[in-house]
Amino acid sequence: MAQSTQQTPSPLLLQKQSMLPSQPPPPPFPSQPPPPLPSLPPPSYKKTFDNKKNVKKSKKLEAKDSAAKPRRNVRKSYIQRGLFAIIVMVINWFFFDTILNFILESQFQLNPGTLLIYIGFIDVPIPVRAEIYFFEIRNGPQFLEGTPANLHEIGPFVFEISRKRQILSWTNTTVIFREKFTSKFDQESSPHSIERRMTTINAPIMASLSWTSYWVEKLKIKFIYPILQHIVHLVLKTFDSIAVSLRLFHIPFPDYTILWKSFGNFEIENNSFGIMDLLSGHWFGPLEHYRFNRPGYHKMNEVRSIVGETRYENYAPPCNKIKGLDIMHFGLYDQGESFEIYFQHFCRRIKFQRKGFHRNKGLRVVRYELWRFLFNMRVAENQCYCFGDSKLSECDGFTNIGGCFGGLSLAFSFPHFVGSPHLNHDVYGLRPQWSKHGSYMDIEPTLGIPVEAKLSIQYNFIVRNLPKIGPLSKIHECIMPYAMVTVKAKLDGLLFILFAISIFSMNYGKMMITLVTISISTLYFYLAFYRRHPSTSSSSLSMKLTKEPVKNKKINQPINEYRNHTLPKHRHQQIQPIYSTMMTIPLSSSTSSPIKTRSELPPPQQ
Repeated sequence: MAQSTQQTPSPLLLQKQSMLPSQPPPPPFPSQPPPPLPSLPPPSYKKTFDNKKNVKKSKKLEAKDSAAKPRRNVRKSYIQRGLFAIIVMVINWFFFDTILNFILESQFQLNPGTLLIYIGFIDVPIPVRAEIYFFEIRNGPQFLEGTPANLHEIGPFVFEISRKRQILSWTNTTVIFREKFTSKFDQESSPHSIERRMTTINAPIMASLSWTSYWVEKLKIKFIYPILQHIVHLVLKTFDSIAVSLRLFHIPFPDYTILWKSFGNFEIENNSFGIMDLLSGHWFGPLEHYRFNRPGYHKMNEVRSIVGETRYENYAPPCNKIKGLDIMHFGLYDQGESFEIYFQHFCRRIKFQRKGFHRNKGLRVVRYELWRFLFNMRVAENQCYCFGDSKLSECDGFTNIGGCFGGLSLAFSFPHFVGSPHLNHDVYGLRPQWSKHGSYMDIEPTLGIPVEAKLSIQYNFIVRNLPKIGPLSKIHECIMPYAMVTVKAKLDGLLFILFAISIFSMNYGKMMITLVTISISTLYFYLAFYRRHPSTSSSSLSMKLTKEPVKNKKINQPINEYRNHTLPKHRHQQIQPIYSTMMTIPLSSSTSSPIKTRSELPPPQQ
């Protein structure tokens, strides 16, 4: 019965089994189940890449990937920059001085539009102050009786000085111009009023006498001298005394001086005279200065002629030659052991000698001091300033500048006759000190521009060879101090800071550029040869975003791309095979049995 109940296989099944190749019997299943497969999220590619945030993120990474350069291009760029810095350093080291000299020499010339014309020639760029001290006679009656004058210094009267120049014409080698000095009284800095009066020598009388003597000798008309003496006698009666109380400024003249209304190139206005009339208030010129340097002949900005004259009339050669540098510029780099300046109010060259280097507010400057033997007639080069019939002993200690002022009996000297003790014996009350009354200039050696200057001079009346008329016959002959003028100028404030920066750049610019270029080239070569540059491929950018370290890039690259949603779409179908190669599944060495159909399975047990 049991045999009858067993079903016979279908002929169709038998036919199919016969068609299958022969296979070994399946191995028995292991007793332990295989380890579970690693859980992976289902590759829902469509949903992942349709997400807008993920798309933006992938685009951003792709942009970084495309913008990054390969390592060799970065290294090449660093090498090129380092070589360029070295080339700049070499050019700077060999050509910096040449380029700087060319710029300075082209700008520090008297040419239209150059820097020197605007910063120091037309106008004075730094503030200038003049301090004026007057000498009052304290023993007026005794002085008229032949006693030496006892002087008392009054001051200072402080003025702010400005200078304006007007260019008239240009020649091939010179510039022709005229200039005007103006002054403004600074009452706050002055302890005295400008209306103060003092007892001093009668300036109108002294001017009249000196002009009379000068023109009589010059025109050879000595036969009219008695007539002029009579006029002077009448003037003395009018003024009553040669030592009177006068105003310090704008001293009035008698009407007859209209005959000599102009002395030199200065005009007397309103029949008055004063020390400031000599220093400022009128256009003076024409003056002519050289535009260029000519070694051995002249320097740039050196005076050539004054009012059409190249020589002084009164002095003997070589003192009669008009020459000297303008006070605003003394040449580039080397100003020499000494130099001479010209100032229209001095009527002679003023010599300065070099004393050495020192610091002025941290800026390295060269100090030049006024030559202490400037008025010493024992020095041979000064003897030509003693003109006429005067002896050298009579000219010692001062310079007669009457020839520049139409015969006005004026002399200028050091303040308080410092360095001339024999002149101090003729008057009382003077206290000469070199430290107080000396003059100096601090000059920046690269550009030759003065940083600080102090110039002190003294104007005097020459009370000598007076006509023996009335009170004049008893006066003690001397060089009578009238006023001391101290001119001060100093570079300060923001202008000094800018000037110091420019000087520092010119003096140390070559070294600074060299150090900077060496540092830059060293940095670029270090970046090119000693720094490890990160890989810029797409796999390295994506691998940076993985959380666990990757040991095999070839195997794990698609997984990382999948995790970070950077897997290209054309590689979606390649993930499954790589999963199988990546997973290690323990299997039995025996072959597996063929798959059975449902009909071949044993029936379930009841």
